[in-house]
Formats: sequence, C-alpha cells, structure tokens
Amino acid sequence: MFNPFEAAQGGGGDDKTFLGENQPHRPTTGALRYSDDTEFNDALRAQGIIPQKPPSRPSTPEGLDIDYSQIRNAGLSLATEDTLAEAAEEADDSEDERVLLSYRKKRMEEMRKLESTARFGRMYPIARPDYTREVTEASKEHTDPQFNPNDDSIENLKRGGTSVICFLYSESIEESRIVGQHLHALASDYPHTKFVSIVGSQCIAGYPERNCPTLLFYKRGTLMKQIVGANDPTIGLHGKQTTKKDVENLLLAMEAIKLKPVNTNAHDFAKKDEQDRDDDDYDSKPTHIRQGAQDDDDSDLDI
Repeated sequence: MFNPFEAAQGGGGDDKTFLGENQPHRPTTGALRYSDDTEFNDALRAQGIIPQKPPSRPSTPEGLDIDYSQIRNAGLSLATEDTLAEAAEEADDSEDERVLLSYRKKRMEEMRKLESTARFGRMYPIARPDYTREVTEASKEHTDPQFNPNDDSIENLKRGGTSVICFLYSESIEESRIVGQHLHALASDYPHTKFVSIVGSQCIAGYPERNCPTLLFYKRGTLMKQIVGANDPTIGLHGKQTTKKDVENLLLAMEAIKLKPVNTNAHDFAKKDEQDRDDDDYDSKPTHIRQGAQDDDDSDLDI
C-alpha cells in the first residue's frame, strides 16, 4: 500500500516497486515540501494525500478591466472652470491642453444653462385657488433648452416640464416645522425647482394633521411622487432629527432636484463648506418612495 511517509524518508525499496513502473519518480533526498511543483507531489495530490495547490493569485482582480481614460474623464468632469484653465496652461502636451479646454467650455455651457432655468430661489406660499395654476400648470412649462417636443425618448422626457415641490404643512406639528425650514434653505440652493407651501387642511378639506409634513412632487402636469410624514427611516427621514441633508438626499432620489455642477467661485465654495458643517453628516440614500398617489386613508389627496 502506498505510504507517503515512507516515500518521504526514501524507504520502501526500489522506486519502481513502491510506486509502480508507470508512476512519476519521487525525490530521493531532502524533505518533502507540499508546495513544490513536482510530478511526485502531483501524484500525492491526485490521491488526496496532500492538499491541493492553492490557486495562483492574479496580478489584478479577476474580471477587472481598468479603463484609465474613464477615470481621467471622471476627474475632469468634477473639476472647476478655474482648475481646468490652470491645468490647460500648465499642460506640456497640446492634446492634453485641447481636452482640458474642451471640458472647460462644456462646464461653462452647463453653468449658463442652469442660470437660464434658475427662475425661483425661494418658497412661495399659495392658497387653494392657486393650486392648479401654481402647481399643476406650472409643472408643464418646459424650461430646459435641450428639450425637444418631437423626441419621445425617456432621456428627453426627463428634460421636459418643471419640477414643482408642494409642501403641505401644519404649524402645530414640530416635524412639519423642521422639514419646512430645510425646504426653505433648499429652495434657495436649487432655484431651478419650484417650491410652494400651503397649510394641509386648506389645500385638502379634512386633511389629517398627522400626515404633515407631506411633499407632493409634480412634473409635466403629473403627480410623480408623494411623501407623507417625516418618520420613515427607510427613506432617510428621522422625525425631529431630520436634517437638511436628509431632505436633500430624498429630493435627489425623487429626481425633484438635480446635482449642481461644482461651483467655480471661491465665495460659493466657502458658503457651501459652511453649510455642510452646519448639517449632520448622513450618507444614506433613500430607496422606498411612494410612486404617485396612493389609495389609502393616509394619502387621500383629493386636490
């Protein structure tokens, strides 16, 4: 019977008698090392006597195909106008300079387009008779210069209309007051989205105060999403501990507001940094958001 310990010590008689004429030759000197890549060790592994060799580690993770041009482009897309201009001046290669200047031109065009649609910048209080005009009809207005009324693609449809956030509130509910403060600040930060506010019971007869705050997101004349209450951690709202960042993340997830290009003004950078320090650092992304109107008691929005 095959004995690996005897084989390792060089005992057991002639190699051919011990292993058989057709077996690979075993070493006759030195200690047996499982890690050696030899025919003898291969025979031991084949019979399950010593462990199999671990798989060799690839030089790069399996399936990882690094595209360094994409990494570079991602970095350029986040750079400011001033940074791109400075980098273009310092570029040693004419091709690098051309790419940097192209990105700078694109960034300036993006900023001009945003400025052209930044028509709001504050929260507008409305009354019940104003609702159709200030919310439903206002959300039908096309302000994006890239919108093409003859293009039915999803990407183009997203450009159509104006995002309108209608805030239903109650002054007697603390969470409602807290969310209202954050929305006032966000209305200033995102002037291309229209923010309006109205007392919940004035907007909808008999609307329960417990449902306040309620957020209604309209676009292209349609109620896209609704948020009822401020006590739902699954969408990033934490009652009285809800922060401005929580509400901002929620509106981003709803696509009611869009991420702004990086500011190029030093004063804007300082202002943004100061605001960020005032807000709690909460990094979760909302996921469970009501899609359109719901047929339940707590969201009977008969407007």
